[in-house]
Amino acid sequence: MTGEKPVVAIAGAGVIGACLALFLARAGCTVKLFDAGQNSKSATPRSFGWINAHSPENAHHFRLRLQSMTLWKSLLQDYPDLPLSFGGGIDWDLPQESISAASEHYISLGSNTRLINRKALAGIFPHHPGLPDFALHNMDEGIAVPALISKGLVSAAQEAGAQFHSGQIIERLQADSGQITAAISNDGKTAFDHIVFCAGIETNTLLEQIGCHLPMDNRPGRLMRTAPLPKLTPLVTSSPGLHFWQAEDGCILAGSTQAGTFSTGEAEWETEIAKKLLAFFPRGTQIRDYKTVTGVRPMPADGMPVIGPVPGLRNASLAVMHSGITLAAIVAKLLSNEIIEEKTQPALDPYRFSRFTGASISSMGVAP
Repeated sequence: MTGEKPVVAIAGAGVIGACLALFLARAGCTVKLFDAGQNSKSATPRSFGWINAHSPENAHHFRLRLQSMTLWKSLLQDYPDLPLSFGGGIDWDLPQESISAASEHYISLGSNTRLINRKALAGIFPHHPGLPDFALHNMDEGIAVPALISKGLVSAAQEAGAQFHSGQIIERLQADSGQITAAISNDGKTAFDHIVFCAGIETNTLLEQIGCHLPMDNRPGRLMRTAPLPKLTPLVTSSPGLHFWQAEDGCILAGSTQAGTFSTGEAEWETEIAKKLLAFFPRGTQIRDYKTVTGVRPMPADGMPVIGPVPGLRNASLAVMHSGITLAAIVAKLLSNEIIEEKTQPALDPYRFSRFTGASISSMGVAP
């Protein structure tokens, strides 16, 4: 590059691709965002939508999530119509004997978390018969409405100048001499300086055309969406076997596990979720109308995100991860900087494709 901003093609307009398009377009790049439209297998509209920092075992990853939460709030100030809200979260889906230590650990890593007791919980959930002695209350957690967040980001990106090619899928790639020379969609060939794969579970469909394979362990996801119920709380709630949040219209989105494994069939699962959910509401409340939303969550084999250069290619990057809704904002900021400046962002170093291949960053065409 010679100082001019690059032309960037993005394959996939889920939350990661759409957010990246916004950051690149705001920086003055020419952005071509491709999406399968109604045929998309994007995980975003089938996700829970929780913006959070949990699982502090990996401190770097935890802090990256905290940074993204802050950045999401900044984006909401810039684009107040984005379907985002930050009402905080309640969590007691961990052993009671370790919850106090967990609170201290979260705080030590920079999380805006406090420990609350059963009396405080009863003020939030007065009808629940089995509240624990303690829970974690995070004041900064939020929700991105899964069915709307990508659309909102695409709209903002278009306002910033991005081109959105809905219903156009990048189907074929051609590579030569260490770079991708052509990307061919169902509407023809597109020209670009750099291409980014944000295709989730479809990532390897593209990568394998150019001799790459990313080890993945994709997981099934299952959520229940109810008809409107009496207003309960704006807090995202995570309890043993049940996590849920309630939309402005009273509808609830609920799930049972973040692990992506299910020991029962869908009908039995629905009955169990409804039973646990009703414990939070006054006696006599009924859940008559609901539907189950299923999808597949993209998950790199070691559970951590994969972000940055594709091995052996000077003009290709990717961004594939679980927890895409939480991480989208910070990943879009860092990866857009990396593409524009052609220089690595150290904050992304733990998440390189190279950890699976042994390739160095310098061999991927990005200056260290």
